[in-house]
Amino acid sequence: MGRVLLARDLVQEESPVALKVLLPEYRHSTTGFIREFVTQRSFHHPNVPRVHELGFTKHPRGGEVPYFTMDYCAGVPLILAIPRVATLPQVWPWMVQILRALDYIHRRGWLHRDMKPGNILVDMKDSSDTSTKLIDLGVASRIGAPPEKVFIGTPEYCAPEMLSGRRFDQRADLYAYGLILYEVIERRRPWTGSSEVELLTARVKTPPPAISHPECPQAVIDLIGELLQPSPGDRPNNAGEV
Repeated sequence: MGRVLLARDLVQEESPVALKVLLPEYRHSTTGFIREFVTQRSFHHPNVPRVHELGFTKHPRGGEVPYFTMDYCAGVPLILAIPRVATLPQVWPWMVQILRALDYIHRRGWLHRDMKPGNILVDMKDSSDTSTKLIDLGVASRIGAPPEKVFIGTPEYCAPEMLSGRRFDQRADLYAYGLILYEVIERRRPWTGSSEVELLTARVKTPPPAISHPECPQAVIDLIGELLQPSPGDRPNNAGEV
């Protein structure tokens, strides 16, 4: 629905910023775009990019569209970082940082709702506690809000309760986190396909294939098993616990 461009902040010593602009064919989603800015503006966490400025501009293809600027985060999406991982201990700090970001967002009463490797940025040259960022809060919702009549999200990384249209809470984000953790270790998703019905059936009726990576500790294998439980009540309650 939009594009993210690299820009320069002419006021702040021309420092780099990311500029997210809504495409003109999605102008009907302007309210949601502004809501994303307002939501992210309330977050102050080292693993979530800060937003700075909201405005409107004329698009080259015609019409006025909204944009906002946010921290420029070096690195690549986790989906591109996975093939470059040499040993599993390299990924544990990334996954811990994402949990910290999730815990912060959940404690503030929000769900990310679109957890996936494409929404995690990793700076592989940085070993600090700020090398990993959780991005794209475009479909974030309040914990406890009723589900929409139309499915919103990425089926490949959605919990069964989201796929079936039932109410969901922070444990749905944790299920998605479990899917990501599995993929980071095994370099493949536990269940293939992209059909909502197909994935829902598989996740409810078929356990994920066993972890085969020889470097993966048994405790992490057990944790993934808990995170990928079909019933939310059988999963950990919050990201801090994970």
